[in-house]
Amino acid sequence: MHFALSAEQEEFRSVIRSLLERECSTQVLRSAPDGPLLPGLWRRLGEIGALGLLVPEEHGGLGLDEVSMVAVLIEAGRVALPLPATEAIALAGPLLAGLPEHRTILASILRGELTIAADPATTGKFPHGHTAEFVLSGGWGGAGSVHLTPIDAGDLASLASVDPTRGLVRHTGPVGEPIADGPEVLRGWRRAVLGTAAELVGLGRRMLDMAVRHVIDRRQFGAPVGSFQAVQHALAEALVRIEFAEPAVLAAGYSMATGSSDAGRDVSMAKALAGTAASAVARTALQCHGALGYTVEYELHLFLKRTWALAEAWGGAGWHRREVGRSLGLVR
Repeated sequence: MHFALSAEQEEFRSVIRSLLERECSTQVLRSAPDGPLLPGLWRRLGEIGALGLLVPEEHGGLGLDEVSMVAVLIEAGRVALPLPATEAIALAGPLLAGLPEHRTILASILRGELTIAADPATTGKFPHGHTAEFVLSGGWGGAGSVHLTPIDAGDLASLASVDPTRGLVRHTGPVGEPIADGPEVLRGWRRAVLGTAAELVGLGRRMLDMAVRHVIDRRQFGAPVGSFQAVQHALAEALVRIEFAEPAVLAAGYSMATGSSDAGRDVSMAKALAGTAASAVARTALQCHGALGYTVEYELHLFLKRTWALAEAWGGAGWHRREVGRSLGLVR
C-alpha cells in the first residue's frame, strides 16, 4: 500500500500551496461566497492545471491520478478555499471528459472561467450555488443517473448554513439532462468523498498550527500556555489523529488510482478517519484558544465552520464506518 507522495506530486503540491497562501488569505475567505477576488483565484487555479488534474491530456487536462488530487485538495482545505474545487476536480472534469457534446463546458471549467456545484444528498440543496453556472445531482453511490443542470438565479433561494462562505442554496428549477450512470457515477461519488476527506485533513493541519501558535504566544501565570502539560497532551493527541488520517487518505487515493477492488472500503475509511480527526482537532483548537476562539473577529471560526460542514458532507463518519463494516462482513 502506498502512503506517500512522489517527488513530482510533492512539487505540484508546493506550487498549489504557494498560490493559495498568497491569494486565499482569511480576508478573501471572509468575503465569500461572492468576493471580488475569488474569480481571479479560480482562473489562476485553472491556468496551472489544477482544475483538470484527472482529465486526460487529449481533452486539455493533466492526466494525473487520485493521489495527486488528494495532494491538491489537502492544500485547498488548509486555506478553507471557498470555491468548489472538489466538485470541479473530482466530479465535473472526469465526468464531462468523455462527453463530446459538453467539451465547451469542460474547457471553460479547466480554464477557471466557470464554476460547477454538486448536490451530494440529491435534496435540491447544495453549496456554491451563488456563483456556479451548473449543478451535478442525482445518482451518487451508483444508484441512478447523474444530471447536469444549468442554474438560473431565479430558481435559487439562499439558505442559512453553518459555513456561510460556501453559499448554500436551494434549487427549485427543473432537473437537467442525464450525463452518466452506473460504474462511472459510483467512481465519481467515491472521488468526491475522497476529495472531501483530503480537505478535512488540510483543515485539521491548519487548525492545529493555529492552536500551537496561540499557546506559544499566550501567557498565563507568567508562563506560555503551551508549557502546561494538559495543553501539550491535548495538542499531541490532536496531532496523532491527523497523522493517522492523512496516510489513510493517501492510501485511498492510491486504491482509486490503481483500480483496487477495495477502493470503496478504503475511501470510506479515509472519510471516517479524516472527519473524526478534523472534528477532534477543531474541538481542541477551540479549547486552546479559550473565549477568543468563539469570536467571529478571530479567524479560527472560519476553519471550525468549514470542518463542521465537510465532516457531514458526502456521508458522515458513522455512515462510512458502517460501509467499512459491510465490506468486511461485520455489518449487514
